[in-house]
Amino acid sequence: MAIPAYYDDEGVLSDGEAWVAISSSEPDGDSSVTFSSTNDGKTGDFSQYLDLFVVLYGQGSGNDSVCQHRVHLNGVDSGGKYDKQALTGTGSAAVAGSATAEDWIDLGPWPTTGDGATLFGVSTHHFFDINSGKYKSASMINGGERGSAGEVNLITWTYRSQDPITSLTFKIRRGGSTLNWMAGSRLDLFGILPRMVV
Repeated sequence: MAIPAYYDDEGVLSDGEAWVAISSSEPDGDSSVTFSSTNDGKTGDFSQYLDLFVVLYGQGSGNDSVCQHRVHLNGVDSGGKYDKQALTGTGSAAVAGSATAEDWIDLGPWPTTGDGATLFGVSTHHFFDINSGKYKSASMINGGERGSAGEVNLITWTYRSQDPITSLTFKIRRGGSTLNWMAGSRLDLFGILPRMVV
């Protein structure tokens, strides 16, 4: 196994960079994007990180402008394992809502080519304490310009499982239909290391 970067040449524990760039994806026509742990002790191994963080920018396919971007963890997209609380602002109204026992986490409306060729959305996703033995929690902020129907969302949610997070899957959906990520979309995954010294 490789010596982790937080040990120096003398084998002394030290603080490295707190955030580590793990992976990026630039989907073009893909129906989903999945980041998975490499489980090899290297940069892509999720087991060494305290938190995960994803920065997402993109657009979906299709002419239907009532679409959602979604996420599920560890390949679990059934069984009602997700609960959420949400705040939404449209510029003219603010709405609070919640959902329980969901199969996915819907993260708010997402622009598609039907909204306009140059209209994209952006979101950030923070997954907390991913290797703990408790239920996992996350928070997300997104904004999407959808012509006359743009909005921003703040969503916190829980994945009701004690398993460590080993994969993240992002999709764009309209009802039961999966839409594709369009050219120009990008997802970046970062790992957040715990403090190594006090």
